[in-house]
Amino acid sequence: MNKRHDLENDATLAATSGLGVTIQGRYQDEAMLDAVRRSVVNEFNRRIAEVDEELRSLGVEV
Repeated sequence: MNKRHDLENDATLAATSGLGVTIQGRYQDEAMLDAVRRSVVNEFNRRIAEVDEELRSLGVEV
C-alpha cells in the first residue's frame, strides 16, 4: 500500500507544480513541462492500476 500511496503523491505533484524535467542537468521551461505533463501523469496512473491489480489478486480491497 505504501507503493500505491507514493505513486498517488507523485502523480499529484506531477499534475501540478511539482514536475521538473532536466536534460543533462539543465531544467526545462514551463512549455516543455506542459508538453510532457499529461504523459507523466498517465504513466503514474498506469502504475497505480498495476498495483491495484496486484493487491486485488492478493485479496486486498482497494
